Amino acid sequence: MAYEMPLVGASTASVQSLVEAVLNLHPFHTLHCEAMARDFPNARFYGSERHHRQCPAVFWKTETVESDTVAEIFGDDLQFSLPAGIDYISEDEKVHAGSLLAFHPASGSIHVDDTLNVLPAPHFMRGRFQRLALHPSLQKALTSDDGAAEDFCAWLEVLGRRWSNARTLCAAHNGV
Repeated sequence: MAYEMPLVGASTASVQSLVEAVLNLHPFHTLHCEAMARDFPNARFYGSERHHRQCPAVFWKTETVESDTVAEIFGDDLQFSLPAGIDYISEDEKVHAGSLLAFHPASGSIHVDDTLNVLPAPHFMRGRFQRLALHPSLQKALTSDDGAAEDFCAWLEVLGRRWSNARTLCAAHNGV
């Protein structure tokens, strides 16, 4: 799904036509949904069940973004992973650790909203590295199942091996 296009001088209609779909991976990130639907009226919109409830004005596709159907539709370009051991959509509106992760092998880029965070390094080390951290609400996001924390850790280890050739992690809010 990587497109090379010159945006300088491109018409709004031509840019709009390049957006095939919008995949909303984080169930609690909804502020942009209606604007994206207005800006890209010909795109297909995929979101979680919570997106459907929170933004009913958007013409959502029936399949939720975390479904096997969506993974199959975009499988030539993207790989998805839903964390084990935590609630994807927490009943507590303040717990945002659950997110569907997407990996684009062609670019080596992982997109993640909140499950993993990129934190700035201490001032004297900036420019040399950044810190990768788990979302601060992770403990509250764990399911009530016995072994939920172990399931999450096992998922994270498998993900690290499966996507080990990633070069870039694009995290919401705080860094690349």
